[in-house]
Amino acid sequence: MLKEFKVIVDIEKIVRNPVYTVNSNDLDTFKLIVTVNKSGIPADLTNVTPRIAIKKPDGNTVFLDGIVTGLGVCEFLLTTQAYVVSGSHKAEIMLYDGTTKVAVSNDFSYAVVKGIMNDNTVVSANEWQSIEKVLVDGPIAVDNAIDAAANAQQVASENKTKYLPAVATVADRDTTYPAPIHGDTVRVTDESKTYRYDSVSGWVLTDQYNPTAIDEVNAKIDTISEQLVQSANVYFDDKIGEYVNLGKFWDNQRTGKKYTVEFNQYGASPSSDGIKKDDNVGLFCEPSTNTYKGRNDYENIGLFRSIDVNAYVDANDDYHVTAIKGDGRFKADGTNGDVYVMAMPGYIKRYLDSVVWGFTYSDVQYAGFEILDEAVKPDGTIRPYLLHAKYAAGKNPLDGLLASISGVYPEYDTMDHNSQITKFHDKGLQYSGKTTHDDYYVQMMLWLKYATMNSENAMKGAVSYYNQYVASVFETNATRIIISNSNATGIEVGSCVSIGDFNGSTQTNDRQNAINYNIANRVMVLSKEPLADEINTVINLDVATAFTTTATTTITTYPWISGACDNVLGQDGSPTSNSSGREPFILNGIEMMVGGYEVLANIIINNNNTDTNNYKIEVYANYNCKTFATTITTDYDFVGLIAQTNNSWSYLTKTETKDLHPSLILPIATGGTSSTGYGDGIYTNSPTSGTREWLSLGYPGGGSGGGLRCFVASGGLASSSWGILGRLSATGRSRRRALG
Repeated sequence: MLKEFKVIVDIEKIVRNPVYTVNSNDLDTFKLIVTVNKSGIPADLTNVTPRIAIKKPDGNTVFLDGIVTGLGVCEFLLTTQAYVVSGSHKAEIMLYDGTTKVAVSNDFSYAVVKGIMNDNTVVSANEWQSIEKVLVDGPIAVDNAIDAAANAQQVASENKTKYLPAVATVADRDTTYPAPIHGDTVRVTDESKTYRYDSVSGWVLTDQYNPTAIDEVNAKIDTISEQLVQSANVYFDDKIGEYVNLGKFWDNQRTGKKYTVEFNQYGASPSSDGIKKDDNVGLFCEPSTNTYKGRNDYENIGLFRSIDVNAYVDANDDYHVTAIKGDGRFKADGTNGDVYVMAMPGYIKRYLDSVVWGFTYSDVQYAGFEILDEAVKPDGTIRPYLLHAKYAAGKNPLDGLLASISGVYPEYDTMDHNSQITKFHDKGLQYSGKTTHDDYYVQMMLWLKYATMNSENAMKGAVSYYNQYVASVFETNATRIIISNSNATGIEVGSCVSIGDFNGSTQTNDRQNAINYNIANRVMVLSKEPLADEINTVINLDVATAFTTTATTTITTYPWISGACDNVLGQDGSPTSNSSGREPFILNGIEMMVGGYEVLANIIINNNNTDTNNYKIEVYANYNCKTFATTITTDYDFVGLIAQTNNSWSYLTKTETKDLHPSLILPIATGGTSSTGYGDGIYTNSPTSGTREWLSLGYPGGGSGGGLRCFVASGGLASSSWGILGRLSATGRSRRRALG
């Protein structure tokens, strides 16, 4: 018996569809009935062959032919390979006239949950039908544009194929690659042919591809690789395994423009809103979602541009980019190293008086401007570009080290200030946890692009996602939990939850308590679907082992798994809603506010109560991660004092930045509200003694108090919990101005 699901797509605009769920055991029973519209009107499919392209969670692809059954309607009987892997699958419809693709629809998704497999378990692989020799393009191919040019051959060679940068002619191929090895594969663009080197036969023609399709794919990834090469002779050096001349690429995008933003001092006006000046006037930015591309006038301006890369920092504090998203080498899953967001180093000039404060950011060093401190190495050398970790820190499954990669839950086990020193040094002494440089960069981008002090005015992040529910229907051998319809509205698809059972104990929402994750610890919600009784909802989970649910089984939300924003259609935004307070967001490509605090690793706070009549909360900073310590040493410089809130929350109204510490934003005054000033809460101690760690951003139960300027300094340097997280930093070693 076929399971039929109806989908509506459009070849000219985005259409939202429900996320259907199928079981991996539903072999050859899954039919899609697709209505193809053109601007909302059924498209004429006469003499057109419909095909579906599906990208599976494990990276493999499925391409299947369909049949036209009516005006604008086509059907696809999906084969086993289309749902043998559990997780979210992305698909799109392509329309062909012969072998020429004439249109591509918006994409849609469906979820697969694991079934109880038998000895005939099907192994996931790529599957192509009649289009094996046609290069398929579109949004699905964006993340791997160059590999897509020879995807079928890659499968056939069983991973023995290595794709090299394309060349123009056969002569260029022989000159560029004079000593090829077995499996080397090169596109020759003048001929629209792909050649693979065989150790016995030499160069063998393997593919005649559609050059127009490749052009379209490259356009959709913003032709990053072509722009790099054409603008500054940037190229990938195979001998050293990295890109060369990236600094020239960024230099070629400098325009000399000045982007200014200005805000009122709280005493002059409590408004969070600022005004844009100079070349910032008239520029507009709105966040995107997975299905809506917001207007962003900044994303193609060099100074604001963000590019995802694989990169590393060497022992001399130099940056090395080994892959750029879209070049065929880039991997987000950790198999090619850490994922950073690369950006241009800019120059800043600050100003303030009793009424206003503001700053100007430029790509040229005008009089009075200084380069961002993170761009200056300890020896004074200027780095050619900036690198910021794209994701909160999680363990790379390949080596167990903390990393910036997609698809892992944020590490929480002993992620306190002190432990992070050792954990990040395990990667190399040049690495650290998040620094004030990382913090300042995203704050600066928010100020400039959105002209607001309150980050929640642009995107809220996961500040109100602190939910726990008890199972309402009980099952055995389950990979799901059933809860009431009303409770199910509190669970987001794609988010991270744990399943626990408090049998014999008292229910608690303390996420540190093992009874909240003793069944399944930190797993992804694949989908939600109504139960037939119409009063309950099924929450399908990505779990490895089936379990039993009872009256004491709970589902509890936890910080989101990294990569939650990977499908957002711009450099800013959240998966489905920027205002719900339940989802993380990306800002200039950097994923943040995942539902936990992030430690600022280069800061130690000291509660100085030596003089009981003059209690002070002091901030000390260190810009050399090789000397980060568990106490305040001579490697730490005194920065300034911060506001006292007497063991209570208070809304921030004023900050201060010192000349010798320009990336450290000190919270110095409170007394605002959630809708005035910074709109973020800070929490510091009543008079006491001892050192404290700096916690930034906020946790999922913080509500309006969370945000980019949320700040907590109440826990010791060794304080850790489920909600204290970290972030890899490439900025741990920079100049120390206090030494002169």
